[in-house]
Amino acid sequence: MEKNGKIDKEIKEKLNRRVVAINEELKKLGFDLEEDLQELVDLRCDIAQLVLTTKLKKIQYFKEKNNEGVGFYLGDL
Repeated sequence: MEKNGKIDKEIKEKLNRRVVAINEELKKLGFDLEEDLQELVDLRCDIAQLVLTTKLKKIQYFKEKNNEGVGFYLGDL
């Protein structure tokens, strides 16, 4: 995923597209978290890798009972 300490441009673009796609699903649940998701994948390479390797159709989204939170499951997380 890294090349000389920098993320390859093509991989970064794919990651950004996936973040947008995940956010679109979260918007359907009433939350717009694109900036937060982008920050998360920028800070956590392990989560970025899961976002890249998990098929979008396999991601499970959920909303908490009281509509106070939203989340999704990637891989084994």
